Amino acid sequence: MSPITTDWRVRVRMYCQGLGDCFLLTFREKGAVLGHALIDSGVLNPDFSRLRQAVEDIARETGGKIDLLVVTHEHWDHVSGFSQARDLFDKLEISDVWMAWTEDPGDQEAAALHRRYDKLKNALDLVVSTPGHPYAEQMQALLGFAGWDTARFAFSNSTRDAMDYVLSRMRNSEKKGKFCQPGQSFAPFGPAFEFHVLGPPHGKLLKKKDPIEGSSETYEFALASASLGDLRQSTTLDYPFEAILKLSPTNIPSSLSNLQSILNLYAAPADSWRRIDGDWLNGSAELALQMDSYTNNTSLALAIELGGRDVLLFPGDAQVGNWQSWHEVSWEKTSVRTNSLLERVVLYKAGHHASHNGTMREGGLELMSKLQQVLIPTDEAFASTRNPKGSWQMPAKALYSALDEKSNHHVQRSDEAKPPLTSVLYFDTFV
Repeated sequence: MSPITTDWRVRVRMYCQGLGDCFLLTFREKGAVLGHALIDSGVLNPDFSRLRQAVEDIARETGGKIDLLVVTHEHWDHVSGFSQARDLFDKLEISDVWMAWTEDPGDQEAAALHRRYDKLKNALDLVVSTPGHPYAEQMQALLGFAGWDTARFAFSNSTRDAMDYVLSRMRNSEKKGKFCQPGQSFAPFGPAFEFHVLGPPHGKLLKKKDPIEGSSETYEFALASASLGDLRQSTTLDYPFEAILKLSPTNIPSSLSNLQSILNLYAAPADSWRRIDGDWLNGSAELALQMDSYTNNTSLALAIELGGRDVLLFPGDAQVGNWQSWHEVSWEKTSVRTNSLLERVVLYKAGHHASHNGTMREGGLELMSKLQQVLIPTDEAFASTRNPKGSWQMPAKALYSALDEKSNHHVQRSDEAKPPLTSVLYFDTFV
């Protein structure tokens, strides 16, 4: 695999727009270009000018036609381009669109997932909007992936709007798109290039977000486990008595002046520790992790097989449950085996910016005996500013060392591109 080879089958262009994914794959056979696939288009950084430059470059490279658009999951760092550069995407012809089955409006399990997501979002909207919450800063940073707008101090509808735009392009596309299911295989660029759908899974593994058993790597600010039932899905708190019976320091009748003085004592800042008003916030950080991880686990994960030999692995931001499910997939093509695909991976797009739970060790990276190239779309400096306490590691140190060793020191990071500021930033890799 070399950037100077002329006999290449696939060119993978990783755009370096910031903390986010945007990959343009160009497929070629016998020197003739067969078409282009775009996988995601997003950035978490507030400056999205480079993302717009990337979309402009995509238009030039493809002649204004994307043969296949793949959108892995509903996170801002993967889909913001469909809002921030919508005017540019409007000018592009898109022949086919693929999304995971979790985005299928007609799928009952998908609809249930979206309802759960909305409940988590509503609960967390209450939490992060509560003044003085001890984990508010870290949670707001984490929830930025889901569209939390720090300037407005509220969730925006941006991620859903972006996904709705993609769905509209799917409906109006020439091939009407696909909601991909694990175990399916497709050849959009001819038989020499097979796309195998690894995930997301159905059932319980979709909700499994934690690292593999025995791993000590996790978010540092996660609290004790909490369930969605710990928070009520309303704009006010639930109380054990009717609202007419509720008393507070501002609505106590004069006949209860003694109670007024007692409540004033408990309302004093120095005695705030006596109050239980904020106890419902306990566990909110875990709820934030649930929403973030469950969305990551809905990632459309693809293994692209070249001529029955080399494999390119694009897992989106798949987390533990998604990865583990790949080994339980019942393939429509009896010749396909998950272990065989992973053993032949030559290029790996590191999941979730190479954070600790975006790459499986056993049953994942350890199987990739032919790995030659790792691509990490990250902005480590920006990630650290989003989380001053430093619990975000993108890339995680231990994982980065393993990726570097496994690929024989062929790791490309998007935050290491250094052309002039007026240039479009990208790395080209040829397979």
